[in-house]
Amino acid sequence: MRADMQKYLIHPIERPVDDSEAKVDLIRSKDNPIMGCFYESCYYRHDYVICDTMYALPYVEFFCFSNTAHDNHNLGATLSMDIGGQKFVTDKNCMIQVPAFVPHGNITITDVKSPVFSFVTGEGREHTTLPKDVWLPGYDGPLSEITLFYNGDTIKFPNPNEYQELVMRSTANKTMKGDISSSLRRWLKTDGWDYVGFAHMHNTPEILAYYGCDAWHPFELGGTYTQCLNGESFIIDRPTLVYLPPYLPHCPIRVHKLERDNFWHSAGLATGADSNHPEYALRSLGMQDGVLEDVILEEPW
Repeated sequence: MRADMQKYLIHPIERPVDDSEAKVDLIRSKDNPIMGCFYESCYYRHDYVICDTMYALPYVEFFCFSNTAHDNHNLGATLSMDIGGQKFVTDKNCMIQVPAFVPHGNITITDVKSPVFSFVTGEGREHTTLPKDVWLPGYDGPLSEITLFYNGDTIKFPNPNEYQELVMRSTANKTMKGDISSSLRRWLKTDGWDYVGFAHMHNTPEILAYYGCDAWHPFELGGTYTQCLNGESFIIDRPTLVYLPPYLPHCPIRVHKLERDNFWHSAGLATGADSNHPEYALRSLGMQDGVLEDVILEEPW
């Protein structure tokens, strides 16, 4: 891969892991200034106070909490979170999208029976709270409008030996902004088939993330994928986050081997993952044979 493409691939900064740690930080945007958004991912392996204060941001913020066990519904812990003066408590796998300027915080994970994987992402790069005088007074809508739960269904592919479980997508909730999906993937057929089979692009930023589900070995992926980025293929065999600026062609994604369950999620930020028609969009930018030619992409910063 060319050096100018390497900057879009972000790997966890490996830190010591032992049983005494309450959590393991994987990727944080302050560690990776290339990213044009806020992002953090963690494994919470014991009860933990994630945030002990209320804060508000000038952009939408998105939280995901998933179990690392083979459970289609239950988080294996209890999540508590204050959102605009309403208390959100659940023991289910879930996603919460907090609107801009709405105060939220006092986030805790308790009664942890098995490690919880979590990520949070936002449209802005700065993750500092706004002054209280510009906070919205509260959130008066039902929390169900900004919450998704894992459906626990098996998503079947044309080949009966291919499937994934634990899938959530924001398209199921019209009040949510952007296009967000997350799944714990259990591929049965892993001998080199395309999960996403065609190159495409979006007019907004997007994140693609690959993680292993083993919270005790967080820096191992337990599988091998290849992904195409701007016409070049590269191998993903360790935890990786791919930051995609607008109009950067990407995919296909091929599943080569999966020895253990994996998390995979995509986040279309800002106004959403508004895809142009792949053939038209790539042709309009001079994409020839999967390679972007004669187009200078602006730096994400």
